[in-house]
Amino acid sequence: MNCSQLIKDDRKFCFEFYRNKYFFEKLLNRKINLKRPHIDIPTQEQNYIAICPGAKDNFRRWSASNFAELCWRIHCLFESKFEFRIYGNDSDKSAAITISQTSSCKWID
Repeated sequence: MNCSQLIKDDRKFCFEFYRNKYFFEKLLNRKINLKRPHIDIPTQEQNYIAICPGAKDNFRRWSASNFAELCWRIHCLFESKFEFRIYGNDSDKSAAITISQTSSCKWID
């Protein structure tokens, strides 16, 4: 027996969130007051620029020197108001090292 047989829902198209909400409203026999999924994430005002130098295919990768140059230009244009962060996995490590070593910006890897 699948879940659609437990509680009948005549709507043809419905996002999974709303299907689950409807299911639990019927199961619990009470209205659930959620308009949409929401996660409270504390906001912190930070000025940083994220660099993601990796790509699955080599031909899609922008060179580390181009990233370094772009970040240096942003650094100069905005008078050092940004912290620069490099994100990626182990395969992006060499690019991250090259970027951070060839640019005078403050980096967090």
